[in-house]
Amino acid sequence: GEVSRLRARGNRLLTGLLFDDASAPGVARGAGVLSGESTVGQVASSAAMVVEGVARSVALAYLKRSSASPGAGLAVEGRPAKVMPLPFAF
Repeated sequence: GEVSRLRARGNRLLTGLLFDDASAPGVARGAGVLSGESTVGQVASSAAMVVEGVARSVALAYLKRSSASPGAGLAVEGRPAKVMPLPFAF
């Protein structure tokens, strides 16, 4: 459907990222997403949020399908992050 078409862009998949450090500021749109030293995607947007009293820092990113497994450890601008399925559920 329409949502699947919007989420999938060729070999890329729109995916959520949850950062380990919620107190750090958001990451820049277009920032590279790394797996080790390989670029596997690009940030589309980021935000800070509070869910049930807990601060969270999240982003949406287009990732290579091979790197979009939920729970996979990645990094953006030196910040560790985990892949989260969409919609975000905490």
